[in-house]
Amino acid sequence: YDIAFYGFTLSGPSIVATCFSGRESIMDTAWQQAVALSFSAPAVLATTALIRRGLEPKRLQILGFALMAACYLAFALLRRTSVQGYLLFAIYCALTFFLNFGPNVTTFVLPGALFDRATRATLNGVSSALGKIGAFIGTETLPLLDAHFGLDAVLLACAAISLLGALLTQFCIDDIFADHRAARLPLDDDDHHHHHPPADDDCDDAIDDAPPDADRPPATPPSDPAVSAH
Repeated sequence: YDIAFYGFTLSGPSIVATCFSGRESIMDTAWQQAVALSFSAPAVLATTALIRRGLEPKRLQILGFALMAACYLAFALLRRTSVQGYLLFAIYCALTFFLNFGPNVTTFVLPGALFDRATRATLNGVSSALGKIGAFIGTETLPLLDAHFGLDAVLLACAAISLLGALLTQFCIDDIFADHRAARLPLDDDDHHHHHPPADDDCDDAIDDAPPDADRPPATPPSDPAVSAH
C-alpha cells in the first residue's frame, strides 16, 4: 500500500498540471492540489465509522485496494482521450479519497487484531517497518519510472500493486469480526431451550411421589439427657 500511496502522492502537483495541460498557474495548481487533498480526512472518518458499525476491516481493505486500482486505470485511460480537464481532476480527487479510504486505516487496525498477544508488539513493529520500506521503495522508484517511461507507467504500476494488495488481503488475512457478529445474532428456539433447560424428568417424578406436608408425621423433638436421667 505504501508503495502506491507515497510514490503517487509525491507526483500530485504534476498530475494536477497534467489534468489541465499545464495551462494553470502555480497558484491555481496549489489550490487544486489543496482541494484534492481535502478528501483525505473524510475518507479516514468514513472508514472509521464503518468499522465502528461492524463492517469487517478485511472487506474494507479489499474494497479500498480495488477502488484505488479502478481510479488508477480510469485516469490512465481517460488522459489519453479528449475529455475535459475537470473530469480528470474529479478522478484524481476520487483517487485521493480512496487512497485514504480502507487500507490507510485498516493496515493499522488489522495487525493489532490478528497477531497473538504474546507477539503482538513485536510483529506490529515489524509490520510498521515493512510499511516504511514500502514507502521508501515507492518514493525512490516511481519517480524514476515516471522519468523513463512516463506517467502512464506509474499509473499502471500503482494499479497492479493495488490489485496485488487486494489479492494478498483476500487469501492471507482472516476476518476479525466473525466471532463478534456471531455473538450478536438473535437466539433461535433451540438456543432458548439450551439456555433455559426444562426440569429433569427424574426430578419431577421424585417431587410428584413425595407426600404432602399435611400427611407427614410430626418430627420428634430430641430428648433432653437431663430428663432421661430422672
